[in-house]
Amino acid sequence: PQETLCRGISIAGSVSATGGTFLVRGYDVYGVPMTQTVTLNGTTAVYSTKTFKWINTVTASAARSGATVTSNSNSPQSA
Repeated sequence: PQETLCRGISIAGSVSATGGTFLVRGYDVYGVPMTQTVTLNGTTAVYSTKTFKWINTVTASAARSGATVTSNSNSPQSA
């Protein structure tokens, strides 16, 4: 059922946004709060290992310009 669909995210940096971490805060399919720290790897997209039903915030560890956060329905994550 659609109610149980969850998504992972990917974060990719540009040359000006390499390095650093992002803290993702949200909820799983059961409404349980969860967080994950995603560390940038240059300009290569980095995928979350958790899947989120709802995402509240994505916060950079420091001021970052040029980072892109994307919801992924087909990225390699576990539920």
